[in-house]
Amino acid sequence: MAEALLSASLQLLFERLASQEVANFILRRKLSQKLLNDLKRKFLVVLNVLNDAEVKQFSNDLVKQWLIQVKDAVYDAEDLLDEIATDALRRQIEAAADSQTGSRTHQAWNKFSDRVKAPFATQSMESRVKKMIARLEAIAQEKDGLGLKEGGGEQPPSRSPSTSLVDESFV
Repeated sequence: MAEALLSASLQLLFERLASQEVANFILRRKLSQKLLNDLKRKFLVVLNVLNDAEVKQFSNDLVKQWLIQVKDAVYDAEDLLDEIATDALRRQIEAAADSQTGSRTHQAWNKFSDRVKAPFATQSMESRVKKMIARLEAIAQEKDGLGLKEGGGEQPPSRSPSTSLVDESFV
């Protein structure tokens, strides 16, 4: 069940990476579009072997540990995207507050806004994305040593549809 959530999280992550919000953030920060594309590509490599890893984790503890690393990387990427969403919201509020210059709300918002900017101030977004890419590269390289294959995993056997209706031709 948890692995199905991981697949869903990765799909949602791809959607968020393709959002206009992220594109605008990249333009504002003058980040390289190549970085974003590299990040997407690394997650795609992981996503392609996820089914195989989900099946093999029950018989191979190393694969289970690999999946934990993937989950951590997905959560960190989600945190990064949450910060981008926070930055976008902060900009919207600042724009609205600027139209009310001189008000108490504007002054209070400026104090709060400085605190919201803090995560971006500690480390550049570009360096954080580069670290994420390097981390995913290492995870992706480990897949080969674990014997994970793209599109792998056991497929459920095909069954003919069942019904509780009686076929009168056999009665």
